[in-house]
Amino acid sequence: MNININRQVQEFLVDDDFINYVICPNFILIELWKDFFENHPELIFAADEAKNILLGESQFIEMNIDEINQLKHSILINCGFNSID
Repeated sequence: MNININRQVQEFLVDDDFINYVICPNFILIELWKDFFENHPELIFAADEAKNILLGESQFIEMNIDEINQLKHSILINCGFNSID
């Protein structure tokens, strides 16, 4: 996976609306993301990878330990949890 895709994946992973869309979707979020992906089909691959990560189904993403820790912290904060390292 290239750096640009990794950055796009990370952006989805810290987006509250995207996280809620994946974890507990509702009609409004489904429509919002459907419209978004119709207008930005180039981001579908990154969104699918982010979705797989959130659901624990991802097999591979290129990140160093600092990026992983930062992403973990951001996800926990955006979900309303305190970071535990």
